[in-house]
Amino acid sequence: MNKLATAAIVSVMLAGGASMALADSDGGKGRYEMEHHGSKHHGYGHHGYGKGCRSIDRMADELNLDEKQVAKMRAIQDKYRPKTQALRDKYRDNRKALRALMDKDKVKESDIRKLADAQGKIKADKIVLKSKMKLEMHEVLTKEQRAKWKEMRESRRRDS
Repeated sequence: MNKLATAAIVSVMLAGGASMALADSDGGKGRYEMEHHGSKHHGYGHHGYGKGCRSIDRMADELNLDEKQVAKMRAIQDKYRPKTQALRDKYRDNRKALRALMDKDKVKESDIRKLADAQGKIKADKIVLKSKMKLEMHEVLTKEQRAKWKEMRESRRRDS
């Protein structure tokens, strides 16, 4: 085996070993905790509320929600989940259709515009739905919790 091939194999092995060591260096924490806890995101960032039980748990911790509030938040989240999933699926399908269109030899601007308009409508529907869910969640909070939630949102905006 020549020196170049040997050097390449050794480099790959070292890189693989280093990545395995880094993957295990989280002290038993998962990837989410390593990436978000203690960072400027504080469990929000691009994840936002409304994405699974962990987000409600984080919200409960940071806003000191009681058990009744947590149950109401989960019920709101469950109520919107099918609609948000359907919109995510439509958005994904539209992106796939746009990619497929761009792979064709001849593409008309009107076809691109049709898909772009549809994607814009889906995005608008997602924004409206998410806003409605947040407004319902807002009603579950006390005045003090609302103020803290607002402060946390503003802090995220400054950090991003």
